[in-house]
Amino acid sequence: MNARFLPRLSYLLAAFCLFCCAPLWAVPAEQLRLDRPVIDQAQLLDAASVARIENRLYALRDQALVQAAVVIVDSTDGVEAFDYALSLARRWQLGDAQANNGLLFLVALQDRRFFILTGRGIEGALPDVSVARIQRNQLVPAFRQGQYMQGIENTINALITQLEADPDTRAQMIAADKKADSGDPLEQVLPTAMMIFVLCFPLAMLLGKFVSGLLGGAAVAGLSYFIFGLGALSFVFGFFFFVIFLFFFGAQGASGGSRPIIISGGSGGFSGGNFGGGRSYGGGGGGFSGGGAGGSW
Repeated sequence: MNARFLPRLSYLLAAFCLFCCAPLWAVPAEQLRLDRPVIDQAQLLDAASVARIENRLYALRDQALVQAAVVIVDSTDGVEAFDYALSLARRWQLGDAQANNGLLFLVALQDRRFFILTGRGIEGALPDVSVARIQRNQLVPAFRQGQYMQGIENTINALITQLEADPDTRAQMIAADKKADSGDPLEQVLPTAMMIFVLCFPLAMLLGKFVSGLLGGAAVAGLSYFIFGLGALSFVFGFFFFVIFLFFFGAQGASGGSRPIIISGGSGGFSGGNFGGGRSYGGGGGGFSGGGAGGSW
């Protein structure tokens, strides 16, 4: 009895495994064809959601602002999201040949990875830091809650808002993104400054004026180099603090006496609609150089 049903059971198990693993099969980039703005191979979005996004993207293409494509796959099968997206974008040639205003929005669902590529012509209006900020604020929080449609729509809206902004407003947005990306210089050097202080202070007490002054001057010279990025200015600061160390520890270095050193820091305070049935959406010869940003959720 067992021997009779064993082959059938193995077939059923194999079929079940194939059924379960089918959604995880990756679609090679070269097999995807651009015939509409949203390529949802993973079948993540419902028809109404796809229609809403596509109508928006058709309108943006018709306005000559940007030709964008949203590509949703189950997996890239080990291929980096950037490489997968760039392969698609260059093969499809999204955007106008003169304006190079293409944009590709890739989501790899099972990989939990995404990447947004910007065409050469819109890299200035949408630099990498701005794309990363939009992803961080709009895409990632929604995706982590499983709200994929909301995350995609919010991301597209934020990208278009920056593209449509007047030059002055857009410049301010980009400047803020760059500032946030670089961080506060004081926060970057404060740990180093504290480490230098902790190391130099006991050495000054133990070794006397010369060694402490030498170490203090060299340490502050290195710190000032990191802060200001100027070799000559580093030398001036190093010499200045060398004199300060001599002054504070010169008379009392040998006897172990010391005065406190105080370091003061600053303080700082989509509307609905119908499918664009029958509308062409082929690329127009746009080029990509690899601008954009990506990540995971």
